[in-house]
Amino acid sequence: MPSPLEIEVVDRCLVMTLNRPERRNAVNAELGQLILEASERLDSDPMLRVGVLQANGSTFCAGMDLKEFSTLGPPRGLFRFVRRQARKPLIAAVQGPAYAGGLEIVLTCDVVVASRSASFGLPEVGRGLIAGAGGLYRLPRKVGEGLANLMVLTGEPIGAQQAQDAGLVSALVDEADLRDRALEIAHRMAENSPIAVRSSKRLLEHAQGNTFSEYWDLQRSFMTEIGAAPDAYEGTAAFVERRQPQWQTD
Repeated sequence: MPSPLEIEVVDRCLVMTLNRPERRNAVNAELGQLILEASERLDSDPMLRVGVLQANGSTFCAGMDLKEFSTLGPPRGLFRFVRRQARKPLIAAVQGPAYAGGLEIVLTCDVVVASRSASFGLPEVGRGLIAGAGGLYRLPRKVGEGLANLMVLTGEPIGAQQAQDAGLVSALVDEADLRDRALEIAHRMAENSPIAVRSSKRLLEHAQGNTFSEYWDLQRSFMTEIGAAPDAYEGTAAFVERRQPQWQTD
């Protein structure tokens, strides 16, 4: 039986493919645990720089496997995945619906590349549930309070163009170009200094909900770390010498 999560290393990128198309890539306990373990591998392996989450089939992810949920409860690995603070960037490559836990997976990612067939929704209220995997926290920060309230309280999804207009989708492409565009962005990230990317990612996360003064205080420690790291000197030297930098941090 094929694994519900396919793993592939493409250069320095870890490509994770949801592989339960017969169940619309709904997350059961096994898939949730595999997503968690893959994200931990990405952060711990110094040879890997960026993760890409994609899916087989016409649906990115329909959320939790409700059939399994009714007997076994929620997939704990999924909840641990959405709660952990990933050190390295994650890119979601979304085709078709990303609903409920599927959207909550997307919301954990730093960049979202979507095909024009993509749609995004949190329909839990229509099932007598709430979006409990971070969606109620992250969605308003991505699309604004007004649109988030509308989506959550009605359960109605939005299309790819509206999602891009609202700030959820970073790049909108034809479905045939989805994987290539996601990998193009991933490779561009992987070319940069790992410590600079990691620090920038963390500061972007902390910028939400903090005053500028609080943010500035936090940035000070990152600036100290970056200034002491060899990559700062290597990057500037490479620029002056018109060559590709050879990063020394992982």
